[in-house]
Amino acid sequence: MGFGRESVRLLKQICFEKLKFHRLWLDVYDDNERAIKLYESEGFIKEATLRDNVKTEKGYRSQRIYSMLENEYIHAQNKVHES
Repeated sequence: MGFGRESVRLLKQICFEKLKFHRLWLDVYDDNERAIKLYESEGFIKEATLRDNVKTEKGYRSQRIYSMLENEYIHAQNKVHES
């Protein structure tokens, strides 16, 4: 429906500007290519892969951990405002 990018941006804004987080992290299944593309395009950095982390009826699934630090968020915001 197209709400993913807007939701991620709002979440980052609330976490870093209102709640004063230093670090925001998330995990995503490694076969969710659409979400991975979104998170990477929004500045999240891949930190690790938790291999075969979740057991399902179809087998094991791996998860990727992504994060963003406060200074990375601020730097990205400054670049947006300079444009």
